[in-house]
Amino acid sequence: MSDIYNEDGSPRVFVTDQMVDRLLDEDILSNNLKAAGSKYKGVSREEVRKLRIRAKKDLFFLCYAILGNNRLSPNLHGNLCAHIKRTENERFHEYLLARGNFKSTIITIGHSIQEVLPVEKEDLEYDGWWLTNEQKANDLTLGNLTWTASLGADCRLLIAHETHEGSARFLYAISSHFLTNPLLMGLFPEAVPSPRKQRVNKWELELPRTISGNPEPTVDTLGVGGKSQGRHYNRIKLDDIFGDKARDSQAEAETTIQWFDNIQAFFSLFSKDCLDLTGTRYAYDDVYAHAEEVYGSQLTIYKRKIEEFNPETGQTEITFPEEFTPLGLEILKKNKKVYNAQYLNDPDNAEAGFDKNTFRTFYWRGLNELITFDGTQRSTVHVRDLDVIILIDPGVGKSGGLLVTGMDLQQRVFILVALLLEMKTPQITELVFKLVQRWQPRTVAIESDLFAEVFEHWWKSEMRNRGIRFNIFPVYTRKRAKDARISGLEQYFDAGQIRHNEAQTDFVRELNTFGKSKNIHILDALAYGPEVWRPGYAPGSRGEDSVAQSTPPDTDYDTGYSPIEYEA
Repeated sequence: MSDIYNEDGSPRVFVTDQMVDRLLDEDILSNNLKAAGSKYKGVSREEVRKLRIRAKKDLFFLCYAILGNNRLSPNLHGNLCAHIKRTENERFHEYLLARGNFKSTIITIGHSIQEVLPVEKEDLEYDGWWLTNEQKANDLTLGNLTWTASLGADCRLLIAHETHEGSARFLYAISSHFLTNPLLMGLFPEAVPSPRKQRVNKWELELPRTISGNPEPTVDTLGVGGKSQGRHYNRIKLDDIFGDKARDSQAEAETTIQWFDNIQAFFSLFSKDCLDLTGTRYAYDDVYAHAEEVYGSQLTIYKRKIEEFNPETGQTEITFPEEFTPLGLEILKKNKKVYNAQYLNDPDNAEAGFDKNTFRTFYWRGLNELITFDGTQRSTVHVRDLDVIILIDPGVGKSGGLLVTGMDLQQRVFILVALLLEMKTPQITELVFKLVQRWQPRTVAIESDLFAEVFEHWWKSEMRNRGIRFNIFPVYTRKRAKDARISGLEQYFDAGQIRHNEAQTDFVRELNTFGKSKNIHILDALAYGPEVWRPGYAPGSRGEDSVAQSTPPDTDYDTGYSPIEYEA
């Protein structure tokens, strides 16, 4: 395919200086130019123009016949190339293909080359000569070029990868074609760069242009988190920006998503420039899921699985049988989580941690009274009869979770409040004191290390100043991983002991995605519950004044208090 790839199709680790120097060697370049000239010796100018315009308009032809990618599948990759052509007037694209399906070969390398190829007016006279009459009738761009293809070598294109070294691999493949591929160089001699005149290095490729003075090269590179001060682009290609580091680290994932959200700042023309997001799904809440949520219907999505149902045959078939076999897939399927995400592009179907059939709910009948069902048996529970606990994982500097739970005499745990904490420490402090007044808990259980470092002396001082005192119970992770701690709740769910309210949307989302998503902050706080929960009281055995009975008319339903407002 290219010397940036190993024989098995996996990418090489990095581009060396020796590799770049060899590309720029004047003697080698001179020989390559001679070879390029001989390739089309005796070919008429008309035939050359036909090949030029087909390379510019027919992506599969360019990748297969000119760039020499002879391992491509006419079915899989032909379909992908047809989709790119069919949706070229759309600005925002997402391409999701299974690992090992040469998505970068087509979208990041081949399509980038096609976009920056120069075209002469005479070339366009032969546009569509390879199409059938029906195809010509359906091609709305016949005889024209869309943005950004119309810019040719004046296009400013950015390629970004999880690492800058990764984007350099793609650039090296592109540069290699313009400097060493006689088929491409012979068709487009005006696009062959001169190392003495144009910028050609590990990170940049500048082709001969009609417009001078641009600070950006024709093709530029960047890694996730990188900044490109003063540079702006017409097309941005993001290829595998969410990789192993983001999958294994919540902090890395959040950094990648934040960087992605600001990617349009690199555009030159906000109303016209284009974005291509290419990759393979890694997790339920990866950057691709985020892009789909943020861009909504403006994002054109192309998603393929390694196995898909064929309605013509009624069978599930391998979409890239030239490279993948049923026996090979049997091995991959043994890790269902990886297979669903990286080969089916469907991490949503990965097995979750809890059985949804074990989830139980309750309904509020008033401020302090709730209704729940065990089978067909209905029971009414008053908050005063519950042993109330506040559970906190502060997550200072990142997301955390807070719950108010109450256990009744039958050891059913009702989740009265479930909040995702994305607050600064003063906001958390204010919220806790208000919740203590509202729910009058037996104790407030909080993660020990953060309590000792951040809150202990502060809260003791606040208790004296406010005249509000409550018991604090430090809880410990005991060096157990987050997922392992949360999995310890499974017996409570299986027994139908934990009950939530369907209006607690953040908590419900975490319940449904545990095992697939890293955003499980409320569940993490709930996992401390078994250390402090204890059975509640016999109905009516506690006084009526044990729980606040009335609140102002503008109260928040969860906290029982007016909405909290904080100064910036």
